[in-house]
Amino acid sequence: MKKKNLVSLSVAAIFLVLGTTGILLYLKQKPHYVEMTHTIFGLLFVTFAIFHIVNNWGSLRAYARDRQAGGIRKELLLVSGVAIVMVALAATEVLEPVAEFGRIFAKPAKKGPAGITFQEQHTLDSANGRPVTLILQKQPEMMKARLSVSLTDTAGRNAITLYDSGEGGEGQPDHLMLHTRIAAEGPFRIVVRSEYEGGTGISETTIGKLSPGVHRLTSGAGTGLTRAMLEMP
Repeated sequence: MKKKNLVSLSVAAIFLVLGTTGILLYLKQKPHYVEMTHTIFGLLFVTFAIFHIVNNWGSLRAYARDRQAGGIRKELLLVSGVAIVMVALAATEVLEPVAEFGRIFAKPAKKGPAGITFQEQHTLDSANGRPVTLILQKQPEMMKARLSVSLTDTAGRNAITLYDSGEGGEGQPDHLMLHTRIAAEGPFRIVVRSEYEGGTGISETTIGKLSPGVHRLTSGAGTGLTRAMLEMP
């Protein structure tokens, strides 16, 4: 088995796969397996291209230099010039219309919900206990509501305040992502109080044991929240 034949045939096979996946990506057909295949074969192409250059170094030197005249061939100058110009045009985004032309073949993207901005808060950083994250998405009409989060026993006693926006909570048009710590092992309750003009909303959940996972709090009518959950890593 000749090494030169093996490398040349490998480069040809890899180029065929790269060309196919490259066209699919250009047409904005981007399932994960296509992107992964293109990446893997791109790395293979670089590897075998190096072997190909090494095996054909003498021929490449002959293509690049004119032995009789002792200078650089025009072909090398032309290829180098075109490569430099193309890189410059791509880097300055002049060729963006060409690169993005394939988008006309892409499937229309499904419109998702409007972006949601969460205000991150940290409390009890120096306290002992397990780190948890509480995600609270307010209902649109409750965006200016004051939020307070407390931990109690199952009877509602011995409350520990995990977060309280206070008066500063009014006028903050963001949802809340609270990073805090819980020392209790359970059972206990997480209670979220939403205070707004005209009423108070309560969202809560009882947690039997402090264990990894996602614990959902009540949400919907009367709570002031569209979504509420407690995540324990």
